[in-house]
Amino acid sequence: MNDAFLYRDLPVVDKRVHRLGLVFNRGIDAAGVETALDAGINYLFWNKIRKNDTFDVVKAALHRDRERYVFAGGGGLGFYGGGVRMGVERLLKAFDVDYVDVFHLFWLGRMSAFTDGVVKELVKLREEGLVHALGVSIHDRPRAGKLAVESPLDLLMIRYNAA
Repeated sequence: MNDAFLYRDLPVVDKRVHRLGLVFNRGIDAAGVETALDAGINYLFWNKIRKNDTFDVVKAALHRDRERYVFAGGGGLGFYGGGVRMGVERLLKAFDVDYVDVFHLFWLGRMSAFTDGVVKELVKLREEGLVHALGVSIHDRPRAGKLAVESPLDLLMIRYNAA
């Protein structure tokens, strides 16, 4: 396969990203993560601060070549602005990085809320440079369409099956 198929530009973070991302905190071991990184996977998604051997591999990779990777993650429950900020700060501290490329609110409507306070804090975090892009994971497709048009979100992770 050629690079034109495998990689796409992600302008919101000004990086070229592999079409396949990797959630690296469950279901894969450190050797698997290293193999993925060697194969060119560079969208790395973390959804819990649970340190294990994959955590160490990714943290080391981010320190070797931060600009190569799109580091994405979220902060657990996101119902209040303060909780969102705390989630970002935990990611920054745990991985010892200056910014998160993409910060996600998880499962919008169930584990997080898109309230005025949350939106204001997300935008403030982006303005401060602590996050470069804002995203959500969402199962409500009609609402996702509205958010794509009417919100400050940069990326949407939309549930892809009908279950």
